[in-house]
Amino acid sequence: MMHDDPSAGKTAPKSSIVPAPPTDSTNLFGASNESVMRDAPVTKEDIHRRAVAVRDRSATLKAMVITSAIVIAPFLALVFGLAFAMGVLAAGLAFTTIVTLSGARRVNTGLRPKLYVAAALNGVLFLVIVVVLLVKLSA
Repeated sequence: MMHDDPSAGKTAPKSSIVPAPPTDSTNLFGASNESVMRDAPVTKEDIHRRAVAVRDRSATLKAMVITSAIVIAPFLALVFGLAFAMGVLAAGLAFTTIVTLSGARRVNTGLRPKLYVAAALNGVLFLVIVVVLLVKLSA
């Protein structure tokens, strides 16, 4: 037995029209994101927040690359040899030293000495790896 749909053939009243879902160029309220951003006044605080966000993304990317180099080095030793892995490890330690020193110059005075110690430790490890690598390559 078939049941007939009572709403078949009827048009929906205008008040029940559902708006289209927002696309990439509109926000949740249906306004264009471009017009919202264009109409909003840009303050110094907004500029500062954007600069901090860009700097944070850049620092995060650097940290990921450095950490990856140091973590992947032992596995590279299995594939390409110890000398190549030590080169990758030395590069990771060198970049870590550079980033730590640049970060130490930007932070408050309470954390600065600890970062200098960490940079010095990374620098010493870098020098040890380079000396061992040179000895290995010369032998």
